[in-house]
Amino acid sequence: MLLKAAKFTGHQGVADLTWKTLLSNRYQVMESRKILPDVECFNYYMATMCWSDILSPFHSDRLRVVSHYKDLRQWDERPHALNRHRIGSDGVRISVSGLFRHMVTAGLVGDEETFRMLMVSASREGDLETARTILKKVWQIDIDALKNSGSPELNKIVPDSPLYPSEKLIRTIAHIYCINNNLPMAMRVIDQISRQYSITISTETWEDLLKWTAVFARKRGSASHREKGLDEGILPPTGMTDVWVNMISEPYSVKPTLPMYNIFIRNLISRRQIGEAQVQIAEAYRLHHKLANRVNHYRILYENSLTRRKLDSAVTAIRQKDFIFHRLKLRISRLYMRQWVNFLIYHPSEYLTKYHANWAFQEIPNIVKNYKSFLRGEISYQTYTGHIRLQTGKPQDTKLRIWRRRYGDPGPKRRRLRRSLGKLLKRKEYRQTQDRSAAGGSNELAAKVVQDHRMYGLH
Repeated sequence: MLLKAAKFTGHQGVADLTWKTLLSNRYQVMESRKILPDVECFNYYMATMCWSDILSPFHSDRLRVVSHYKDLRQWDERPHALNRHRIGSDGVRISVSGLFRHMVTAGLVGDEETFRMLMVSASREGDLETARTILKKVWQIDIDALKNSGSPELNKIVPDSPLYPSEKLIRTIAHIYCINNNLPMAMRVIDQISRQYSITISTETWEDLLKWTAVFARKRGSASHREKGLDEGILPPTGMTDVWVNMISEPYSVKPTLPMYNIFIRNLISRRQIGEAQVQIAEAYRLHHKLANRVNHYRILYENSLTRRKLDSAVTAIRQKDFIFHRLKLRISRLYMRQWVNFLIYHPSEYLTKYHANWAFQEIPNIVKNYKSFLRGEISYQTYTGHIRLQTGKPQDTKLRIWRRRYGDPGPKRRRLRRSLGKLLKRKEYRQTQDRSAAGGSNELAAKVVQDHRMYGLH
């Protein structure tokens, strides 16, 4: 459990200390106290070495294998953004390879994750030849044949084998080729493997591909960037749109998540594709609305559990956890929406607001009207005739929204009550009319009595 926790937090110090303690148990006199590491322990320790920077804010961009970063990772005192793993004589590739040799000496046979960590450690130092060799020997995936023929037939592995490829292998292949500045090859290989082995490419893998596309589809840097090698693998500006269309089309038909929308919308606004950005924001808003309804559903379940069950019951704890988790997702979604709307209003101001009257006097007011609840204070922007100020969401509106989220909206409850009362009155009117008709009375008199009853009953 300690090695597993170190893997998911990227804490190399905890992993090293736990591993030393685990190995020292081999010398215990009592057999019951001897604990020998198994394949899972080796995998956790190798994963911690490879992903020690998993929580770093520079995790995607600074992992690129370019000449500038390779030189910095060989220093004894590396910069803070690059100090999680190093390359060279005591780098991550040699450390993981030595651990694998120790594992083979102990008589253990590696599984899929073992060879995935070997590929990741080699690719971190630009050694794609080792990754190709592992793919060819373990999974019979020939990268050179993919380059030449495009779609070679793969020798499939038995599904019950520990080496049978899973979605994790696809994500690993995407990672090792993207950090080595070859996004097109990554997409080609994972597409071939997913088709041959009928493996669905996960949402996390597509999100990784979108992140790397955003890195490679940036504007070309200065001369200093080219000298550092940061222009390697650069894609055309439309590369993000191509990957997005490929993702949402057949045969993948992936439903984008809010983080995916965040990557794509930011890229569209930076490329001045304002119309397409508005369309994507509208689609993301529908996803946000569904999430808000889901939060309301979990809130009702949690409140009902509080009133009908004990406070310390397991059902109440589960519903509380679900409600808090989805409420946190809703808050993140609101932050996304607020950022997109602000970008949509302020970013095009340099080339649209001052010189296009339709954008300044119609489009921006419509944006503020549609997404007013995500904005704060006043919106001020400049046109070719002066300045415009628009009032957005007030603090009272925010308090009302929070109150409704916490205690529920009484409006729908009142509407349901009125509908139920109307149905009840209609049933009474029908019964009274039938009784008077059976007694020989006129229907007009019955209708008049019912009308009087309705007036006095409602007031």
